[in-house]
Amino acid sequence: MTESVLYIKKGCSTCVDVLKWLKANHVPVTVRDLFTDPLSKVELTALLGNHAPGDLLSTRSPRYKALGLDQRTLSADEILSLMAGDPYLVRRPTLAIGDQLIIGCDKAAYSAISV
Repeated sequence: MTESVLYIKKGCSTCVDVLKWLKANHVPVTVRDLFTDPLSKVELTALLGNHAPGDLLSTRSPRYKALGLDQRTLSADEILSLMAGDPYLVRRPTLAIGDQLIIGCDKAAYSAISV
């Protein structure tokens, strides 16, 4: 069986909806709350695999704009450091399932999951 981890923020309605969908579709999943158990820079790098760090950066987060990040060009290393230091900057929900990474609520990608 494929190991899967869903990265969430407790209370996030989209995260709750995705978790319900996974359970209803019998997708075994371990849940990790990014706010009680944040990802380190090393974990973020491993999680991303072939994805660019910017793919996981939550550019719609109020924190992103409050920090003035929308006015800067960030290197991959800076993005990783920022996300490791502030879980509000990590897009969620994010599902790691096998070697696949589903970032955000991509309904088509979730529907294509085969266990």
